[in-house]
Amino acid sequence: MAAPKIPTTLELIADSPVKYGFRITTVRNWYAVPAFARIERELSLTESEVTILFCLGHIPALRAKDVSVISARPKNSISRGVHMLLRKRLVEQSADRADRREKTLTLTQAGLTMFRKIVPVFQARQDAMLSALTARERQSFDRLLDKLVAGLDSREAAQ
Repeated sequence: MAAPKIPTTLELIADSPVKYGFRITTVRNWYAVPAFARIERELSLTESEVTILFCLGHIPALRAKDVSVISARPKNSISRGVHMLLRKRLVEQSADRADRREKTLTLTQAGLTMFRKIVPVFQARQDAMLSALTARERQSFDRLLDKLVAGLDSREAAQ
């Protein structure tokens, strides 16, 4: 007896009430899971640590709660990542000028070097993923993603 045909993702969710979320999750998993696994294997960084480095590589000074809001990642996950990055001397923290109780995070030189190592891993995955789209489709996709992200309540999602 022949093995049953395994449906494609599109066949599986064709009539699903959560077809958008499932496809977004599938794309996220295809894009991120191998990249994070490679970075963890080669650079000994967790997903939370990479998220923090990525945010600080684009915005030089942030509080941990800012990273949580920007990335929609749980506060406790970001907090653990901050502690690990401090131990690895990839970030520094200083008292926030506006609120001395808050701590502002910045990359160390080693953290900046690490940031520069992680970006190409994700860029290669992104390029491979987007190769299925024409230049015009990429523009539309970019615009639609911006609209989706702008419409999300990141603060609620991070909690």
